[in-house]
Amino acid sequence: MKKTIILSTLIAAFTLSLAGCGRSTLSVDKSKYAPSGLTAVVQGKSNQKEINYQIPGQAKQAQKVQNGTFSFMVPAKLFNQNIKVTSANLSKNVKVTRAKPMIKYSKLAKNYNQALIGMNLSKSQQRAALNLKKQAAALKTAQPSLALMQKAAVLKKEQANLTSAMNKAKAKVSDQLLPTKATNGIKNYVNTNSHTIRINVDNDQVIGIATILPIHALKNKSLAQKFIVSFSILGSELGANSKKVLKEFQNETKSGNSSQTTIKTITSNKIKYDIGFSTTSLYIYITR
Repeated sequence: MKKTIILSTLIAAFTLSLAGCGRSTLSVDKSKYAPSGLTAVVQGKSNQKEINYQIPGQAKQAQKVQNGTFSFMVPAKLFNQNIKVTSANLSKNVKVTRAKPMIKYSKLAKNYNQALIGMNLSKSQQRAALNLKKQAAALKTAQPSLALMQKAAVLKKEQANLTSAMNKAKAKVSDQLLPTKATNGIKNYVNTNSHTIRINVDNDQVIGIATILPIHALKNKSLAQKFIVSFSILGSELGANSKKVLKEFQNETKSGNSSQTTIKTITSNKIKYDIGFSTTSLYIYITR
């Protein structure tokens, strides 16, 4: 009888042990994440094949677990986001803190496109455009007269010639221009053989920009120049000193070793540049 009781106790203990081995587990590395670049990367552990998570305003999504770990990206927003992570009957809550806006997308697109088109005019055409702008402003405040009417007619003809030149310049860089309107979320807005411009937008506010340059383009003078022009205009429109940023970037890449995948953050007028490398591309994340 005593042996039977001991045997039963051992069997029960062994059964409980087995039940414990099969129990679902779920954990997250942190309860609060701050966006880095365009997104926040949530990481955790689970013994299940997949976990589910839900971003506010979106449908529930699934993410596979590999070797007991998982990760997923949450696009940065202008507000704090509470993310629910679930697996089997377990759940964890994660907070992604809000990001800072940099500029309205509509304003960025307008100014960026105008600057890019202007830089593809000849020097004489650029001077003519500036002169026409000044003359047009002066005409608005001048007293009506015959001389004024004659001057306006000449100005109109010059404007027509300049418009033709600008249309040619616009056609030349059409694949590099930003669309006039944006959609919420992360999207590639420019994608050429010289560079890609990826932007995170929330209600017309630009939260983050990633400019991506293929490594092979660095060795091509024409492609590298297109990237530098685009990069400089973006920085200037955001209020950064693009010339200073480019100089610091060149210094950092020269002083770094060949095995590094990131360099230190470059900051200009509260605009941050985080730079990373892969085997095929250079990534520059621009945020505030």
